[in-house]
Amino acid sequence: MKNLKMNVLAAACVGTMLVAGSASATDVSTLTVNGFVPAMCEFASPNYVINFGTLDPTSSVSAVSGTNLTYRCTRGTYAQYIRIDGGPGTSPRPVTLHNGINGMAATLNWALPMTPGGGFGAVAPISTPVTATIAAADLNSAVAGVYTGTYMMLIQP
Repeated sequence: MKNLKMNVLAAACVGTMLVAGSASATDVSTLTVNGFVPAMCEFASPNYVINFGTLDPTSSVSAVSGTNLTYRCTRGTYAQYIRIDGGPGTSPRPVTLHNGINGMAATLNWALPMTPGGGFGAVAPISTPVTATIAAADLNSAVAGVYTGTYMMLIQP
């Protein structure tokens, strides 16, 4: 009988050790993974050009030329402003074309479409036309030569 009691006691101790050993080797925790996607827009090209070609200084009508600005935005994000040379981001924007010390006024006009961005993958860019206008009076009084102006653009969501 004494051996039976010893065997039962030994089995109980071994079982307790196994259960206690298993409980102390197991633990539960959580892992949180975070990321942030900013609202942003960027132009599809580093450079855009509006070329008037040869301007007629005898014209009685303004010269108008333009191009399309293309850009992409984070999916669901709208472009709020296009700032040209630190301007207010609204159209029209007066600028000056230069020919040495001579200048000729021009006005840039654009309208941002209310199109949400589709992302930056294989998605067609959003397009908005921008036009430049030189008033006939400015053409009529211009000094002969090549006039040019380069302006920094910033697109802002």
